[in-house]
Amino acid sequence: MSKNIQATFWAAIALSMVIIGVWVIKTQTGGHAVAGTVAVIHATKVKNTANISNRAEAAPVPAAASTTPVDSTSTPPAMTGKTYRRKPAPKPPIPSYGDMVTQYQNTRIQFDQNCQAHPNQIAIPNPVTLMLDNRSNIEKKIIVGGKSYEVAAYNYVLVILNEKTLPVNLFITCNQQTNVAEIVLQ
Repeated sequence: MSKNIQATFWAAIALSMVIIGVWVIKTQTGGHAVAGTVAVIHATKVKNTANISNRAEAAPVPAAASTTPVDSTSTPPAMTGKTYRRKPAPKPPIPSYGDMVTQYQNTRIQFDQNCQAHPNQIAIPNPVTLMLDNRSNIEKKIIVGGKSYEVAAYNYVLVILNEKTLPVNLFITCNQQTNVAEIVLQ
């Protein structure tokens, strides 16, 4: 083998070793160089025993063999890129007025323009959720068992009634009119 062919052969071997070394380092560090880690690859002079000369030529080390230390303040490539945010949970649908009337059909008291309650007397089991339904164009102040509730025009309020002593009669006041309705909790 001539010296040029030998040099090319050993240069190809050295380059292959460099590529394999870089690949090993990358796979061991998760695909990026770790701060302070420097790959060192030694190029050894190889002598052909068949053609020993006084001027043994070393295989040139390609530029790819040199490594550069990584700046420890930089963000590794695996940490950069698009940020994914968790989507908020969908909000439950707001029930329509018709759905609420249907749901509270047995525990609903409706108030008209003149604070007349419909029905004006109901008996219901304790505890209960009561729907105070204002069907007028003015806000109403409704008092049930001493607790006051502001009900906007054409709106409703859900009230939870839970009395310890039973049976109990709760009287309802609407604006300035007292005893417009009575609730008997059993």
